Amino acid sequence: MSFSTLCKPLLRRLGAVVIALTTVAVAGCSGHGEKAVTPSPLPSFEKSIDARVLWKQSLRGRTEDRWLQLVPTASDDAVFVATGSGSVTALSRDSGEVIWERELGQRITGGLGQGDNVLVLATRDGQVMAIACDSGKTLWSTQLAVAVMAVPQVANQVAVVQSVNAKLFALDLKDGHTVWQQETATPSLTLRTVASPLLLGQTAYAGFANGQAKAFDMATGAVLWSTSIATPQGASDLERLVDITGSPYHDRGALYFSSYQGNVVSLDRETGQTVWSRTASSYHGVAGGFGNLYLCDSDGVLRAYDLQSGVLSWQQEAFKFRRLSGPVVVDGYLAAVDFEGYLHILSQADGRIVGRKRIASKAIGQPVVVDDVAYFATGSGRLVAVKLVKQSARSR
Repeated sequence: MSFSTLCKPLLRRLGAVVIALTTVAVAGCSGHGEKAVTPSPLPSFEKSIDARVLWKQSLRGRTEDRWLQLVPTASDDAVFVATGSGSVTALSRDSGEVIWERELGQRITGGLGQGDNVLVLATRDGQVMAIACDSGKTLWSTQLAVAVMAVPQVANQVAVVQSVNAKLFALDLKDGHTVWQQETATPSLTLRTVASPLLLGQTAYAGFANGQAKAFDMATGAVLWSTSIATPQGASDLERLVDITGSPYHDRGALYFSSYQGNVVSLDRETGQTVWSRTASSYHGVAGGFGNLYLCDSDGVLRAYDLQSGVLSWQQEAFKFRRLSGPVVVDGYLAAVDFEGYLHILSQADGRIVGRKRIASKAIGQPVVVDDVAYFATGSGRLVAVKLVKQSARSR
């Protein structure tokens, strides 16, 4: 498989999309020139965990663009999912039965955020919409002057939205008016994806394309601290890419960020001071569990770092160039999906592969995990509920 076939990132250059494929690996691969890059074959392993599909449900639309951050969200009894083609659906978590569905007639590029019985999403033309969880009714719509490709986050009666040009908006959850907005300097060339902010207590934490992480007061938008996660290196715009494109992870008093062609870091949540930093390159967010921080690098290597010290606990290289999704923790195991729709299950303790199941025909976005069930939205327009089950010795 050639580089052009495997790697199809679209870069963004300040308001314009660069359509041509680059000859430098930017998303999912690395290297220089037109050399061929072949995904690793599916590895052999001793299976001890099965991924049981509880139900599948077809949706009205589909999301063929794998770079859109459309993540399902869930309430006590329902799971909600948006598609890039413009549909929003509420389904029963137990059965997958459709509760309600909406066709918005607009391309959706960011969502779904949820809070206070409200869903928040963003469209391709920069419109942010709020929808009632119980009925699907539109509550309000606000037009921003720029596109949004990150998942809106909801807390403290505001929706915080991050745009493609590094603007952060806080919108009132009742009527959508702008409470405050902040802007961060943006490089001339950036990756297409945008990190979603993290809301904790009275603070919003966000990462930007210039490699900076910032904390904002939720009430006023005041910048509480700013820390550089990565410093651009090299002569060309491509070499100087250091985008933070994945959402941060938090554990007790620490925040964890990763950047492309930069670092994975632990920051003090209150001050933004760096606790530890390790060289890394990733265009996904990070996950945590079992005392580890998990990262899928831009080559598809899964790494586990000790949360407290940053020491590398283990790494798994069996999935190189398989374009893994960001890792998630499901029922005590680590899981990631590749470009062919295979769900790979690993031990958190040592990175051993313990299970695999194909749950779609191609790449899948990040799932939402609730009560040890993972809900995956497939690119072909299905929602799949998956439960991990230990195999008995007799069935292996």
